[in-house]
Amino acid sequence: MASYGKLLMHDLIQQMGFEIARQEAEVSKKHRRLSCYEDALEVLNGDTGLDEIQGITLSLPQPRKMQLNLEKMRSLKYLIIRNVICEDLKSFPNGLRLLDWNKFSLSSLPSTFEPTKLVALNMPRSHIELDEHFERCRFETLKYMDFRFCENITKIPDLSVIAPNIKKLELYKCINLVEVHQSVGLLEKLEYWNLNYCQNLKILPTKLQLKSLKRFYLYGQESLEQGTERLALLSSIGYLTALRELSVSLKNVKDVPSSISHLQNLRRLSMYDCEFPKVKNIPGCFPNLERLYIFYSNLTTLPEIAIIFPQLNILGLSYCWNLRKIPRLPHCIQDVHAIGCNSLNSQSRRRLLNQFGEFIGLQQNIVCARGIRHQDSDSETNFESESEFDFDEATSETGSAFETNSNPETGSASETDSTWKLYDDYFLTLPGSKIPKWFNHQSVGSSVSFSVGRKLPSFASCVALKMELKDVTYRYSKLNCFIYMNINGFERLLGSVTFPLDSESFMSVYYSRGRYLKGIILGDWNDIEIRFECPNYDPEIVNITIERCGVHVSCIVIDQPMPDVPKNTTHPTSDGFESDSDSGNGALAQPFQVQRSCPGTFFFFIIHSLCLENQRKGNKQVFFLETQGH
Repeated sequence: MASYGKLLMHDLIQQMGFEIARQEAEVSKKHRRLSCYEDALEVLNGDTGLDEIQGITLSLPQPRKMQLNLEKMRSLKYLIIRNVICEDLKSFPNGLRLLDWNKFSLSSLPSTFEPTKLVALNMPRSHIELDEHFERCRFETLKYMDFRFCENITKIPDLSVIAPNIKKLELYKCINLVEVHQSVGLLEKLEYWNLNYCQNLKILPTKLQLKSLKRFYLYGQESLEQGTERLALLSSIGYLTALRELSVSLKNVKDVPSSISHLQNLRRLSMYDCEFPKVKNIPGCFPNLERLYIFYSNLTTLPEIAIIFPQLNILGLSYCWNLRKIPRLPHCIQDVHAIGCNSLNSQSRRRLLNQFGEFIGLQQNIVCARGIRHQDSDSETNFESESEFDFDEATSETGSAFETNSNPETGSASETDSTWKLYDDYFLTLPGSKIPKWFNHQSVGSSVSFSVGRKLPSFASCVALKMELKDVTYRYSKLNCFIYMNINGFERLLGSVTFPLDSESFMSVYYSRGRYLKGIILGDWNDIEIRFECPNYDPEIVNITIERCGVHVSCIVIDQPMPDVPKNTTHPTSDGFESDSDSGNGALAQPFQVQRSCPGTFFFFIIHSLCLENQRKGNKQVFFLETQGH
């Protein structure tokens, strides 16, 4: 059982089940479940054993015209069809529980079909029209209805009569949908309703009394009426007390209804083309909100997030061009994206970076003196401040808007997104460039190496990635960059970061508590390589070059001098640490900072894997790890 309430099955177990069912059918000469393409065609083209069939999964490799005689399959309970073009269909068995037919080629369900037991009706990308026959049907047991990308649907009829027990209504990108019947706003059992990108939608229920609604997506309705009916709809959203996810576009609406702040159970809020509700920093307005996304807003500053959203995990800000200030964030924050926020001042950037260093326990005064020798002109350091991350030289360039873990098929949160759990990973994305010098081992290219003793120290890594988008139709598609660690020839995946495809510049910080490092056995001396890889991208669409990467290896504290430590003369610094005499007293007192680097467009992310518990500092010696960088 998955953490988000779904029963999962490994592919091999599923295949084994299919094979067992197939072998049993060969022995008994009776097919009950058809999941094999060849078996399904053989049975459907025949005329015997049809009464025994309970389920059919027919997924053809290419679209094919077929005549299906389903009326004789009286025991059929589920029907899953892909790539079948049926020009004439007399009937479906009335005992069907699941009807899942992608690209259903007919405009109407068979007139003889009486769906008295149907639970799920899934017909995405179909030619279906919700015509008079559909309105005469009585789907008393129907709970799930999926009409994504159905371009022939223009009106949603009175569902309070047709399907009064509906729980999920998926209408994503029904681009010709104009009207939704007023009764839909009164469905007491409706839990999920997606109207994203119904661009011609004009008429919606003005009164919402959906006491069970948990997920509501209302974005991309370019033709939605601008009158009082729309404002009444927006005002009534605040009374959907069970709502957990809300995506709403409020373009040309001057004042967002303050009733939205009454949504005490809201976990995820996505706001497009709008100002923030005037809640005036009232504590606890959104006591359970965990994810906040704001897109294309003219906001200049955000409210006191730590006060209003005490449980906020994710803050996503995209194309908020006038945003200058982001206030202090709550301690539970794990992910911040500020994409295309051109006006964001350097003080806010420093504060955000400083906070992340504080939240994840990243020591600031950890620059190893010997590592300074491995820097070059493409790295940058400014140590004027010991308490802030200096961004005075960083530029703000336009970024791309994207939402982590969103489902491209529905425009809504993915199923895993509803868990509201990021484990122990932390992300921070801001406009930026250069790899800072406190990464004491740096390399040109996609990998960097160093060596450690028996204990694996804390380390952080950084990569500069240049991206040039050639085909703008793929803008905002996703790119995965994977981080691998190789120890003595044994490679392990540390993690990955997802970026949008765009010719823009970001600095993204990524931190993990090192759950991928468990079980690694180290010898007395260990060679480590950190490698960054962006696989499976089309160079005709985007050009990606990993320009540089770097690692900061924390100094190891030991209880007594080790005889095999290299002969480095050390002396204590003002903060109690010791430093190489050839590097001066200030090398270890440098703060954790980020500055601009190579010209061009880059992504940065930092992985800080905590592998070693902090030890007491009293009467300790510090030794530095020699690099084996390229």
